Amino acid sequence: MKIILKKNYNGLGKRGETKEVADGFARNFLIFQEIALPATLSNISTITHLVQEEERAKKQTEQKLESFKEKILNLKIILKMQADVKGKLFGAVGKKEIQKALEKKIGIKVPKQKIGLDKSIKETGNYEVVINISEKSKSKINIQVIPSTTP
Repeated sequence: MKIILKKNYNGLGKRGETKEVADGFARNFLIFQEIALPATLSNISTITHLVQEEERAKKQTEQKLESFKEKILNLKIILKMQADVKGKLFGAVGKKEIQKALEKKIGIKVPKQKIGLDKSIKETGNYEVVINISEKSKSKINIQVIPSTTP
């Protein structure tokens, strides 16, 4: 039986591909689990159209990410935090604080998952933080944590 994959399936193929499989495997598993559709003309055109739309959307997203990368290239963010005389912070700078500072500086809300901060910053100083723009693209920003003048 000819089928069209609705999802990527290990060992069989990727989404949008047409494959020939055993009738029982197609009806009882792939179609039942909504992993595939029977390869009719209408289903083929529908899946092909959806795959093309996804590719277009992916290209637009990549273009937006590249413009975002240009915006944050060599970006320096200064954060004022309360600290003691030795430079130890009363609290910490985490992904949430960096996310808010980025949104304030460039006007784009970066998901916390994209901010490559292993552990919270607990002392004043200069730090380099990696922003994972996409799977292939990364950018570094400089974070300067300075003590605030008010206690």
